Amino acid sequence: MKHIISLRFCVTILLALIAASGLAAKTSKKLQVFILAGQSNMVGHANAHTIATLYDSEDAGDKRLTQLVFKKGSDFSKKALSEQLSDGRKIDELTGGISNDKIKKMSAGPEKTALEEKVKKHKEAYEAYRKQVVSTCVLSDQVYISSIADGNKRSGPLTVGYGGNKDKIGPEFGFGLAMAQKLDAPILIIKTSWGGKSINYNFRPPSAGPYELNEKEKNGGKAEDIKKNAGLNWRMMNEAVHAVLKDLTKYHPAYDPKVGHEMAGFVWFQGFNDQFSDAFRDNYRQNMIHFIKDVRTEYKTPNMPFVIGVLGTNMTKEGVDKNAVSVGQREAAKAPEFKGNVVSVESYKSYDLKARKVFDSGWAKNFAQWRLVGSDRPYHYLGSGKFFVRLGDAFANAMFGLIENKTAAASSGVAVANGEKIAFLGDSITAAGRRPGGYCQLVLAALKDQGIEATPVFAGIGGHKSNQMLARLEKDVLRHKPDWMTLSCGVNDVWHGARGVDLPSYKKNITAIVDKAQAAGVKVMLLTSTMIREDQANDLNQKLAPYNEFIRALAKEKKCLLADLNADMQAGLKKFPADAPKGKQLTSDGVHMNKAGNIMMARGVAKAFGLTDEQLDESAKKWK
Repeated sequence: MKHIISLRFCVTILLALIAASGLAAKTSKKLQVFILAGQSNMVGHANAHTIATLYDSEDAGDKRLTQLVFKKGSDFSKKALSEQLSDGRKIDELTGGISNDKIKKMSAGPEKTALEEKVKKHKEAYEAYRKQVVSTCVLSDQVYISSIADGNKRSGPLTVGYGGNKDKIGPEFGFGLAMAQKLDAPILIIKTSWGGKSINYNFRPPSAGPYELNEKEKNGGKAEDIKKNAGLNWRMMNEAVHAVLKDLTKYHPAYDPKVGHEMAGFVWFQGFNDQFSDAFRDNYRQNMIHFIKDVRTEYKTPNMPFVIGVLGTNMTKEGVDKNAVSVGQREAAKAPEFKGNVVSVESYKSYDLKARKVFDSGWAKNFAQWRLVGSDRPYHYLGSGKFFVRLGDAFANAMFGLIENKTAAASSGVAVANGEKIAFLGDSITAAGRRPGGYCQLVLAALKDQGIEATPVFAGIGGHKSNQMLARLEKDVLRHKPDWMTLSCGVNDVWHGARGVDLPSYKKNITAIVDKAQAAGVKVMLLTSTMIREDQANDLNQKLAPYNEFIRALAKEKKCLLADLNADMQAGLKKFPADAPKGKQLTSDGVHMNKAGNIMMARGVAKAFGLTDEQLDESAKKWK
């Protein structure tokens, strides 16, 4: 019996230790999710062992990358690469390259047999070398990946083998390892990539509108199928990403559902298949802008950091500058609405010129050398592992810069980030707010004083009530894809009497507006309604009070920002001398704001966004 108890005790302790080790694998940090997407050069066609050519470089950056991608303490060195390259040159000279022409032309005999044996030994040495390189590549315990790279669908810890097949890499390897050095958090890469796809057709984002068929497509008998399949890879990408997001515990052992995850960034590397049509080339910039906005809407992350890899198969700056697709990618990244949260990375700067030299000298006749440095054609950046590690690292550096921008904005205490778009939805008070000196313009100016350039969407219409604002929400606000929406509504619902909106209907309308906006990924600030005539005791203001109480409660329930302008207005009126003229202290007619009223409203909204009184005092000096 004692033995049984002892055994049970040991089992209990063992299970506790196992559970504890499982808990230890969890983290208090949110899982950082990065999406990598594009066509064949995001797929990646570099044989993993070609990464070792990083050793064949005196560049300090390449030396740093060898430490990034190879395991510490591995016995691999530049010497092994040099020996292979030297032996490869000799074999190529003796055999004539991949065709083995020189061997085929030799007569049977001891000399031919000896050469064939030498070639055999070289192949064996090459295979051993290749396996050695792959075995010394890092296997990350911080970065995991779920990858679709054409037919190579795999998931697990990040290492080599997530390219076009289990022996290849794309940018994901260098990107993930470099991000791991920068972020103290678990990282998950979701990669979705298919070769030969364009953004104008295959990855066409919804907001770009229907695909326009050319004459050949219209008359080819498959017009309906072509229309149907437009945007197919956009849909496949999102289906794959959402499938992973629904089951994150399956894809990263450190993910803790209680802590959650963050959509940390998106890397796009594509463009080759948009080069061959005027319509595809000419629309690239706008398609890219639509794509970025739609991605952010899809994942409800309005300012998701976004890195665009600029097509660089032209090799040089001069060549890339002449490529309309590359230019379109650069211009999209510089769109004013993306300031501070989208950046382009020049892939030509990572080009492997040494691999290109071997390729240009005749890769077939120099095959033993070529297979050490490259794997593919120039349109796949020669399938150079050196290139793809360099590029992945460049993507990571750019991404981290955007993350730092985002962090800096958050640490400033201001909710609005540079480059974000704010929709001002309201009635005539908001319509007047777009004029010089109006409260909307003053809010934008106050943000600008803090280095935050926000793009406005003015959506105020005189006389409108909650039902009308709900009816036009999509047209006037959501279709513009704002990051923020301020909602000022209630004065007309009360003031218009029998033509107004009763409280139950008002609650229903305002709740629907907030729900629809938040479902579209728009952050909401609710404004309590300003007073109807400057006398809180009158019947209209007493009727307005429960409408404003509802706004305060809804802001708390829906986690919206709140600018309590009604309270600000009541407090502001008390600051006027007792003998000051009544009725037009903050308004021009008892309802619409005068200069002082616009300043009062602007301060309330700006403070709700996070600006301090001191910051607003400085801004207000320019308003007087």
